[in-house]
Amino acid sequence: MNAAKPVRLPFLLHLIAVLFVLAAVMQVAGVAQTIRSWNWLLVSGYYPHPLYAVFTGSLFSLIFITTGILLWLRFSFAPRLGQLAAGLVFIWYWVDRLLLSRVQLQINSHLIPLIVSVVMLIFLLFSLWLLEPFMKSSTSLPEDESME
Repeated sequence: MNAAKPVRLPFLLHLIAVLFVLAAVMQVAGVAQTIRSWNWLLVSGYYPHPLYAVFTGSLFSLIFITTGILLWLRFSFAPRLGQLAAGLVFIWYWVDRLLLSRVQLQINSHLIPLIVSVVMLIFLLFSLWLLEPFMKSSTSLPEDESME
């Protein structure tokens, strides 16, 4: 009998899945804080409206938790979904920072955040690309069954 060896999952898979779940928890905490401080935000003239912060926080938390769970369960499309989520958050962060913010900063004030966010994006995209071979394939047999 030729028993197939179980595939050892890389630590990177667990790390990236946990990072997505932690990002979701941070977004939920931000939504909770916005709701808790709703009246103070309205009185102080918070821009954009607190509803915007609740909507974007809820949307991103849903995307992050879904991606983290699908990575943990090793769905074949999960790395691509993670790359899409990382790209979406990156683009939305910079649209929000440059176009929707009332605070006009000089271009050199954006340099460090831009470098950090690009490095994080490249790390996530490359890490998720490396994880693709470890995902469950829709055409492969389960690991515990063997063909004889």
